[in-house]
Amino acid sequence: MVGRFGRRSLGLFFLSSSCDHVDAFQRDTILFGPGLPSSIHLRLGSRFRQRLPVSFLVSESPASEVLSPSPSERLSPTQPKECLCSFCGKHFSSKNNLFRHLKTEETCAARAGYDIISQEKELQTQRIALLVGYDFGCDDMNDSSANVAGRIIEDAFRRGLASKYRENDDSETRSRSTDAIQILSKSQTSVAKMRHRSLAQEAKCSAFGDVIVLSYNAPRLSQDLSNKARDSIRKRHVDEIIRQANDYLGKSRPSDFVTILSSCLLEEDSRLHAERGCSQRVYHYLMPLAWLPRGNEIAEWWLENQPNQTTENGSEMNSDVSSDNRRRRKRSFAGVKGEYLRAKTPPPAPSLRLIKEVLRQLESLDLNKDKMNDIKPDETRRNASGRFGLLATKERKCWHNYAAPKLAGNASPSHEPIWKALDRARIVDFFESETEDNEKDVIVVLEFRGEDFVEEQVRRLVGTAIAVSHGWLPKEFLKMSVCPSTCIETPLAPAGRLYFAGTRFLFEELANGGRNIFGDTDDDASTRWADNLRSRMLGRVNRKREYARLNDIEGIVCPRIRDSVEEIRMNEKEEEEMGPLRTSAPPSEYQLSLQLLRSILSSGKWPTTSHARSKIIQGTQNTHGSFTVLNPECKDKFAIPRANIIFPDLVKAVFDLENRLAEQIHQEDPSKQRRLPSSHCAVNACAKFAPHVDSGRGAGQSLSLIVGLGDYTGGDIVVENTSVDIRYSAHEFDGWRERHRTAKFQGERFSLVWFTPQATPINAIDKI
Repeated sequence: MVGRFGRRSLGLFFLSSSCDHVDAFQRDTILFGPGLPSSIHLRLGSRFRQRLPVSFLVSESPASEVLSPSPSERLSPTQPKECLCSFCGKHFSSKNNLFRHLKTEETCAARAGYDIISQEKELQTQRIALLVGYDFGCDDMNDSSANVAGRIIEDAFRRGLASKYRENDDSETRSRSTDAIQILSKSQTSVAKMRHRSLAQEAKCSAFGDVIVLSYNAPRLSQDLSNKARDSIRKRHVDEIIRQANDYLGKSRPSDFVTILSSCLLEEDSRLHAERGCSQRVYHYLMPLAWLPRGNEIAEWWLENQPNQTTENGSEMNSDVSSDNRRRRKRSFAGVKGEYLRAKTPPPAPSLRLIKEVLRQLESLDLNKDKMNDIKPDETRRNASGRFGLLATKERKCWHNYAAPKLAGNASPSHEPIWKALDRARIVDFFESETEDNEKDVIVVLEFRGEDFVEEQVRRLVGTAIAVSHGWLPKEFLKMSVCPSTCIETPLAPAGRLYFAGTRFLFEELANGGRNIFGDTDDDASTRWADNLRSRMLGRVNRKREYARLNDIEGIVCPRIRDSVEEIRMNEKEEEEMGPLRTSAPPSEYQLSLQLLRSILSSGKWPTTSHARSKIIQGTQNTHGSFTVLNPECKDKFAIPRANIIFPDLVKAVFDLENRLAEQIHQEDPSKQRRLPSSHCAVNACAKFAPHVDSGRGAGQSLSLIVGLGDYTGGDIVVENTSVDIRYSAHEFDGWRERHRTAKFQGERFSLVWFTPQATPINAIDKI
């Protein structure tokens, strides 16, 4: 509408602050002069029968200039109309953007009369995934780096929540609402709370790609907002919380290297669990080239060839490429094929090619459906059923020999978590570093990507690869070390060079269109942080101590391993070349027990083996079997097995035999305390046990007692690679900590194993 009042007029440009549908908004130019009311309202179309206050900009100009703008001032159809927010002064290209700003920017929204936060002060549960990095320089921590970093980041995020919502809330309802804002739950990829304890990350391991998922309470946003507006506000709130959390981390822990690298606000119905939902875990090890055979020569060659690299098509690398891009590109030398660059001249030694071959042999094979169907229960190969997509066709290997020795029985081959797939073991990068003597050092980045890793597995894989590359260990050791029937030592690479490099959540990525849940994590800030992490780690290493460790591996550890390899070969040869059956008459103390055992087996009354025990017994013949009986003196502490009722004579005979054997052991060595009576006895017939440890822990008794009966040859018990002949010769061992198995045998072999597990509540009679 247009009105004229005298020779000069005022031009008003209307800006709406509360209209959802901008297409219905009508923009007009109004000219008015002295005498007009000070309050002017804009009347919208019939769709919005309401009157809204108008924010306007007043300019004094001749009416003719307002009514007839010059051609240069006219907006072309494609030229955007600039709109101005009178609260913060920001310019926007369209009214849509302006209105979106007024509804989502908290300061301007409050001045415009919008309520972003629900007036009822309700709380809603939100979930967020945090990509975090950490590195601790101190060696006196009482807990693992992952646990410490998880607690620190949780506390920093909690402070960010308080700063965002509590400190800015002066309403009367604060005590009922914002005080209830808190973190409800936390899960962390590198912390083994829901997994087996053997899968815990190494205590001093740093991280660049660990993931923490938090559930927390936050104020509910107004229901009048659109879904897009609510998502935008939540994202901005999270960014502010993370910025405040990182500020706190930087100020409160300047000596530590802990930060939140990225975040992903999860959907309300998302069930992502950082630990259980992780499909792949990635570790990097920073190995100097000098550790390989003729490594110093290869390092000098790399330094000389680095400026003269060519692209894959043979052309010179463009000198205009930034240093950051040069660093990000993968180097490729000696058959280690990279993504972009290759050296012009070959390396002086084949060490890189050798270690590449060793790493490939450590990887899990791809098993197609036909091969998986051919796998028998007593074979040493298992498929990775339950994994995502083609990863389910990967072979699960037994990594018990690559676990930390302190895990002992927790790293038994009989435990399913020890069987994991190693999807990839490769060289992924080279970069230059400096030693403490300011000498140049070339670092090879070894990447290990897999389903999961037992404690110390990655460092032992690196140590094994180095030893085989040097020829300190035979190549056949690679296959022998993952055989579940073999217990053997593996070399451990120096510490301080391992860090957790990343994760994959493939099921979540599938729902996200195949994209990483954190988006692009290769931005400049993340790359700089990763470079700083590597610099910090390499700056702490003691190279003299590392070379002393390598000398020990060459001169002490590997010779010891080679002796074990030779002993295993001899044992296998002896098992294959078993002599005639040993049929000598049993000593008098064994005669009654042996007679009862033969009678039960020949009558067909031998009980069925329990499902749990059958998993560690090799073979499926009907003559194989194992059951347990209880010492009658312990009937008030343990549930009574059914075998006690069926075979009372055998029960009495086997525990009388234990008393006589205990007395014999004490007479042979009076310095040893006499063995206390056991509560249980495992009765086995022709059962060949795979390597395992016994479940539970002895109550007042740390050693198990085993003896063999019958006419057979072979059949030794192998405890941690030490064979012991037990035919009518009792032997004590720690069955809960020491891995043990049955050697090959022929003939009729019975064995009795006396033990005392933890007391269990008395319930129904055992079905065994």
